[in-house]
Amino acid sequence: MADLLGYPEAKFLKIEAGKKQDKEVVLVKDFPLVTETSLEFYAREVADLLVEIRAFQQPILVLFTAKDMLLAVSDLLPVSHLAQYKNGDVHQLKKRFEKGEQQILLGAASFWEGVDFSSHPFVIQVVPRLPFQNPQEPLTKKINQELIQEGKNAFYDYQLPMAIIRLKQALGRSMRREHQRSLTLVLDRRIVGKRYGKQIVASLAKEATVKTVSRSEVDEAIDRFLNEL
Repeated sequence: MADLLGYPEAKFLKIEAGKKQDKEVVLVKDFPLVTETSLEFYAREVADLLVEIRAFQQPILVLFTAKDMLLAVSDLLPVSHLAQYKNGDVHQLKKRFEKGEQQILLGAASFWEGVDFSSHPFVIQVVPRLPFQNPQEPLTKKINQELIQEGKNAFYDYQLPMAIIRLKQALGRSMRREHQRSLTLVLDRRIVGKRYGKQIVASLAKEATVKTVSRSEVDEAIDRFLNEL
């Protein structure tokens, strides 16, 4: 990883993070497979879930990996909400969300790693798709080619570790002060169906409680976590 970041001589100190009982990750094992459904169909499923969990009256932060999916969900969402690319820049949206202007915020890009939410004691985060980098992006493509030339596996040596880092960063968006709690729903079922999913889960489990539920059990999982407050 040090080589990829441009610091081949750097030495990293590994600090084990304590497992936090105030963070829970819920994996939805039977949500439609994002790689095998149309954008519109998947966006509809995500929108339907957001309408459903909105009934818990808690702030909901939805983290997208692509603009087209975010806008598709926004167009299908029948309730008032804030959406990046439509309702202002990142800082404006953050301010409006923290003021409680809207219950649902759809965000991408900086919302994964550069924006923190400290005003809400509890936030439901939703991750529709695992945050793998687009292999066609120039930088990612260049790194992948270099790794292949070195005889390494571009996915397992770069893309997977970076996705795990991004997921961990996402878990911390709403955990910036004492007594804050968050529940993260991961809808991309590749995390439970693919071999690499075990590596992601093992890493997340070091910092949060991880549970696997069916789509019909999502409400129950949220309700149970809320009742532990």
